[in-house]
Amino acid sequence: MLLSKGGTHGVIHTAPAKQPLIEATKYVRIRGTVVLLSLPKNISIGADIFDTVTRAITIRGSYVGNRIDTDEALAFFARGQIQSLIQIRGLTELPKIFDEMSNGTLIGRAVVDIEK
Repeated sequence: MLLSKGGTHGVIHTAPAKQPLIEATKYVRIRGTVVLLSLPKNISIGADIFDTVTRAITIRGSYVGNRIDTDEALAFFARGQIQSLIQIRGLTELPKIFDEMSNGTLIGRAVVDIEK
């Protein structure tokens, strides 16, 4: 919160795990917005009602986007305004990656490098 001077204006939630979803409303400033993009299996939002109401937090789901949305998101990323946790792992780790995805313990996204 100190780095963003009161919290971020928004959180784009992509994690397929419960804990980051529960914490997402804690990261935004008063009147901030949380956009849910992930579809984790058998998980509810879990936001604190009192905190969400008193801080006027908006929680919104987004199922699809269009090309303009994609271009804007890529421009944010290119300008360094979005940081994503990406792991580059070897093909031999693929079974472990699937286990982590199933257990909800995969942090960020994994990219499999067939050369590794």
